[in-house]
Amino acid sequence: MKEKIGWFTFGIFVAGSLWQGIIGGLILVLGWASLLIFTWPFLIAWDHKQKLKKYAVQRENIYVYSLYPGDRSVYERAGVHRSLLKESSNQLGVIVHEIYFRDAGFEDEKWEDFPERRDTFILEDTKRRHLKLNSQDRDWFKIHILNQEGLEI
Repeated sequence: MKEKIGWFTFGIFVAGSLWQGIIGGLILVLGWASLLIFTWPFLIAWDHKQKLKKYAVQRENIYVYSLYPGDRSVYERAGVHRSLLKESSNQLGVIVHEIYFRDAGFEDEKWEDFPERRDTFILEDTKRRHLKLNSQDRDWFKIHILNQEGLEI
């Protein structure tokens, strides 16, 4: 969101400069900055509310994995997902899995082999989750996982 606002602010300056010169551009940017100062907390709250809506209906497990060798942010990124799931009161039993490069049992793993292990884990876990959800309520599974229309619970 910050990047978009930055580019928009630059665009306002350019448009104002073309319209009334550099002074006009600065006046428009200062007006825009004043507006942002007052609305920024509301924008952050709105963005957080949108995230909570998404997490409240999250049906699939979430997988957080190493993005590069030596990635030290996996635990922190997974914690963000867990806190948003908890705050959104998700009742669907979503689990956040952490997949680490060179985890226990894979100490001699090469980076080239990691994507295959990660994808295999995700596929197997997704299969287990779908079998569990399917056995609990077949109609719910058809509607929410298979996206079938014409069914009512």
